[in-house]
Amino acid sequence: MPSSIKAIPQNKWCLVLQERMENAHSHVRLHTAQSMQRQKHYYDRKLHWEKYSSGDKVCVFFPRVQQGKSPKFTSYWKGPFTVKQKMSDINYVVDCGKKGMDQVIHVDRMRPLRSQTLIGESSEEDSLVLNTNAADQTIEKSVDSGNDDNDSNDVPEHTDKEQYVSSRPFRTKRPPQWLKDYETGN
Repeated sequence: MPSSIKAIPQNKWCLVLQERMENAHSHVRLHTAQSMQRQKHYYDRKLHWEKYSSGDKVCVFFPRVQQGKSPKFTSYWKGPFTVKQKMSDINYVVDCGKKGMDQVIHVDRMRPLRSQTLIGESSEEDSLVLNTNAADQTIEKSVDSGNDDNDSNDVPEHTDKEQYVSSRPFRTKRPPQWLKDYETGN
C-alpha cells in the first residue's frame, strides 16, 4: 500500500471498498441504461416492416437444417400461407402449423407472396387464356384440313415478341495463355 494513503483498520477498509464497488456498479448501470436507450433510438429510426391484413398470402421462414444434406440450394421459405389475425404491429396469427394449428409468427419471418412475371411474359391468367385459344385454333385447323400430320404451318407464330436488349457489354473471349503457341482453327 502506498505511503500517501493513511492506514485504515481492516474492518473499516472492507466497508470503504464495498461502498466504492457499489458506487461503481450504480455508475455503470446508469451509463449502460443510457447507452441502451440511445442505441434503441437509432435502431428504431431505421426500422421498418411490411404491414399485413387478414387474408393476405405470405411465405414463412422455417430455418430447419437437415443433417447430411447440404444447405446450399435449400429454400427455407415455405408457403403460401394465409394471415388470419393481426395480434400487434409485429406479430400475426398464420395458419402454417401442422394439423391445421395456427402459429404466431413475427413479421421478420414473413414476406408477402408476389407473383413472378418474367420479361416478355404476361400474367398467369393471360397466358392460360392465350394457350387455350392457341390450342383450340390448332385443333380446328387440323380438323378442317383433314390431316393428322402436324405441319409447321399449323403452329401459330408470334410476331409481336419483344426483343430483350442488354445494356451490359459482352465479354471479350480470349484463348487461354497455354494455347498461344498452338494453331487453332480461328
